[in-house]
Amino acid sequence: MRGLFLGLLLGAVVLGLALWVVFRPGPRESAQASGTSARTLTLVAPRGDLETAPSLFEWRPVEGALRYTVKIEDADAVWPLFVRSSESPSLSLAPQEASALLPGRVHVWEVQALDGEGRVIASGGTRFRIRAPLPPS
Repeated sequence: MRGLFLGLLLGAVVLGLALWVVFRPGPRESAQASGTSARTLTLVAPRGDLETAPSLFEWRPVEGALRYTVKIEDADAVWPLFVRSSESPSLSLAPQEASALLPGRVHVWEVQALDGEGRVIASGGTRFRIRAPLPPS
């Protein structure tokens, strides 16, 4: 009986995580759901297909923002690779951190601009992929 209960509990947890991954809101949806009127934040780089893992993430500054929260994740991951805070409109990754961004995988990064009271005043997100190296011929 105890084994059946633990199996059902584990199944419910796995199902809950799967539903969260599929239906979690993106940055714009989060602002709309909370009833705020957050503006769109423009992400500059990285975007699209890249030859190497990026070490610098840049976005346009937002008037009134005192800090930014940056989330970087594998598009298929349940949790982010990195969540960092920055007071400037850029974020640098150390080489060992950049090595967590794997070739061939789609990565998503999102930035939220926060005012002095910690409210989100702008947000944006985009994707990039590091091209997998070509096999030797």
